[in-house]
Amino acid sequence: DHLVGGDILIGWLQHPDLCDDERVDIEVELATSGGGTWRCRKMSFDGPVSVRQRSPRRILLCDKSTVLHGEVVEPGTIRGVVLQHGKGGGMFELRALLAVQRL
Repeated sequence: DHLVGGDILIGWLQHPDLCDDERVDIEVELATSGGGTWRCRKMSFDGPVSVRQRSPRRILLCDKSTVLHGEVVEPGTIRGVVLQHGKGGGMFELRALLAVQRL
């Protein structure tokens, strides 16, 4: 239920102010439980992300313009809403990449 350094999450996000509300793939690679890097190839984006974990199953991922408010809905899956520059209307889903899938 909690993220740790070394975790890799893959999934998608969608928001009206990003890529015309098209669903785009994202990847989050954590260096520590408090942050790492997130990437979106479609948007040519690669930058730092901060992570805040709140009990019991809430997780916040953010940078200076984007905030993902998520909840662990089942082991290895986080779903939630996206805010872009404070504007809501988006959603996302991330799944933990199993160690065996990283080979």
